[in-house]
Amino acid sequence: MVDAMQTTAADLHDHVTRLNGQPYRSYKALAGSYAFDTFTLHIDHVQGDPFAAPSRVRARVAQSIAQIPRELFRDPVRRMAIEDFLARAVSAAVTRVARGQRGSGGGGAIEICSGAQEVIERTALVVCDDWVEARMQVGLPAEGRSILGYDAAAMLCKELPAVVAEGLLWRNADQPTAQRFVGT
Repeated sequence: MVDAMQTTAADLHDHVTRLNGQPYRSYKALAGSYAFDTFTLHIDHVQGDPFAAPSRVRARVAQSIAQIPRELFRDPVRRMAIEDFLARAVSAAVTRVARGQRGSGGGGAIEICSGAQEVIERTALVVCDDWVEARMQVGLPAEGRSILGYDAAAMLCKELPAVVAEGLLWRNADQPTAQRFVGT
């Protein structure tokens, strides 16, 4: 449920489209939190230049919505395994959903550190009793040093919610594979 004073996904969409054509540094105004239907998007750090390290964002889903079974993260080893599994699911969702390269530099990129073959403790995805959170990097799009606001709106307001739905909601997960992965 969205608090009356909380900034919404619609507010984010309107704000970022109004930035279209403005200098890249104007993206800095997007820092903050935005309530979507199933998650909250936290834009923690906005890159200052299209060629700089990407912006850092977090998508946090309440467990009442994500519904990751408690048995899959009841101890540290199982928690590490389900976090690894979900990070890989988010990465796969990005590959399927995100359009990718837009404009200059790394514009259009959505990434999560999902690792390689080994299952090790990471900070890219966190599961706890109250929520599940994916920590990602987003390359905000520009043409030269001018904001591509409509492309940014598509990334933040369409692609990211689809990635969250596909990668972080238990109802959309490959549940038998997740349970085998954690059990192994």
